[in-house]
Amino acid sequence: MPIPYYYIAGVSKCETYDLHFGIQQHLDVALGFAKEIAYWNRMRYDSYPPMLTSVNNASGTSLMVPRPFRHYLNVFDPTAQKILFSTKIEANTSNRYHYKITGDDTPSHFYEFDGRFKMTANRGLAEPKYILANIIHQITLKAKIILIFRDPVDRLYLEYMFFGKNAELSQENFLLLFERGYKAFQMCLSRMTLRSCIYDDEVDLASQPLRLKVGLYHPFLCDWMNAIPRDQFFITRMEEYPENRLRVPKGIVEFLEIDALAFVISLDPFIVAYIFYCFNEFFF
Repeated sequence: MPIPYYYIAGVSKCETYDLHFGIQQHLDVALGFAKEIAYWNRMRYDSYPPMLTSVNNASGTSLMVPRPFRHYLNVFDPTAQKILFSTKIEANTSNRYHYKITGDDTPSHFYEFDGRFKMTANRGLAEPKYILANIIHQITLKAKIILIFRDPVDRLYLEYMFFGKNAELSQENFLLLFERGYKAFQMCLSRMTLRSCIYDDEVDLASQPLRLKVGLYHPFLCDWMNAIPRDQFFITRMEEYPENRLRVPKGIVEFLEIDALAFVISLDPFIVAYIFYCFNEFFF
């Protein structure tokens, strides 16, 4: 069954694309269909037809049926073929094994789980008992989780510039949205716990396109580490890349347990130029 070996689970606007692209150039990594699949946190419980269907149960009540797990596996079918036909012989034995790995690089996994209160175990609760990390741990027991953080203020402003393209982009507008989101969050905290508020959709919508909660790394990280053992995480800061360009990529390669020298250069001129840029940033 083709399931990810690793997840770049967060965080959005923290150079996750560069990391995704760099890892994809490794000979031991089977190229995936896309960077952000967003099945677990969005598409599985997507409320928009036709991907989510409605059925009637015995009492005549209409129920929303989650998009089947097969939909997620289908994304990895081409990748699975590459893994299937790539084998090596284990040292000192004649045993062959499939050595290629693949990943799910959806940086919104860390903080976003649209279906959290549609899960039976979470219904009626002020805050979820189970989150996306619990699902990933059940599907891939030894999943390797990669997280990149950056200064929350820098991340928030970059997000504003990216998602606010159709809005009035200005410092005044940014501050207006920030104040609106801050007040909504403070009002929520006056009534509920911090954990309840970071999973509250109304608070999240108050300052769109800004998402203040994304920069609250600590409560989300606590949730993920309550679901997945600490040694299955690789955590770094985006700011460390220019300060220590050798240790961070080397650490990720060791974390994934792949050959540090087995990188491939694509013949596509654009890809070559981009790889040169990435490696110049990461290693020199």
